[in-house]
Amino acid sequence: MAPALAKPSPREKGAGLSNGEAIGVSPREELAGARIVSPRDKTEFFEKSAYCFKIAPRAPSLALRLTDVAAGANDLAIASPGARDWDIAAADVILSEAGGLVVGDRGRTAD
Repeated sequence: MAPALAKPSPREKGAGLSNGEAIGVSPREELAGARIVSPRDKTEFFEKSAYCFKIAPRAPSLALRLTDVAAGANDLAIASPGARDWDIAAADVILSEAGGLVVGDRGRTAD
């Protein structure tokens, strides 16, 4: 449960399940028009991008933003440079179970 939002968070072990229901990342294949969540100080930058991003409302934690991507609610969540491993670790597992991945600013996957 994500108490701040009063909604369940996807966290069951298995093939990307949330409350017994299958979850999965968005089938989007192109960056243009993607629904994204970005750090507050970068929102204007992404709003003005030539990619015509759709800016989604920010959840109160990075882990929740990543699980929203896992559930297909958003296409991309961008972390601020100050994000810590403990902010990402559990959500990375959930995202992986849903068919997504966490990558760094140079496109490398997290190990």
